[in-house]
Amino acid sequence: MKKTLIKFLQQQGIMVKRYSPQNSDEALLAFQLNRLNIDLVLDIGGNSGQFATHLRKMGYRGKIISCEPLSKVFAQLKANAQADPLWEVHHVAIGREPGESTINISENTYSSSLLGMHTTHQSAAETSRYIDQETIKVVPLREVLPPELRQKHRSVFLKVDVQGFEREVIEGALQELPDITLVELELSMVPLYENGPLYQELINRMDELNFSLFNMASEFRDPKDYRILQMNGLFLNRSKDPSAP
Repeated sequence: MKKTLIKFLQQQGIMVKRYSPQNSDEALLAFQLNRLNIDLVLDIGGNSGQFATHLRKMGYRGKIISCEPLSKVFAQLKANAQADPLWEVHHVAIGREPGESTINISENTYSSSLLGMHTTHQSAAETSRYIDQETIKVVPLREVLPPELRQKHRSVFLKVDVQGFEREVIEGALQELPDITLVELELSMVPLYENGPLYQELINRMDELNFSLFNMASEFRDPKDYRILQMNGLFLNRSKDPSAP
């Protein structure tokens, strides 16, 4: 009966897998948040709060700090976080140095970037095209993660969703990274943003900073041939790994 049902679902284009850390990237993340005692999540590039809301649905009950630079999207983020006393929001972008910059606003908003967009990206996702620009405030990570906040929490998860600006976020957080347990970065397999780092550079740099690549999850595929364009890479601080010898 079970095999018949599975075969029927596959014929309908539905694949059934056991929801476990071995078979599900979502279950793996939930498992790691619990195993590593994560009690502070830094949601960099929070958009309107999709990731933070998903964390709550996964069962995470600790503090969340979301940062979003786009004014209209930040207003949505602020409204979504209002009823959650452990969800703090900041109207900023995170980068290497404090200052102002111009961000390109995409039609879908979540592809918005401080960098120009590569044609590969736009051809694979039509709604990623830029339709406007906005002047935004940029601050390094220490502005939202001061030493007293790091000391207050046992274990920190840094999630970075910044559309090609990953290098700037990491290089602006060198003082904070030793106190961070887990980092998630978008890893581009091909150029998606002008002058944005590719996966090899980020993996090598994180390794230099004492973070091991722990998992890679498919994030963005070309709809024409399903080639993988972007992955989510999960990095674990080797000095905070409870399984390390």
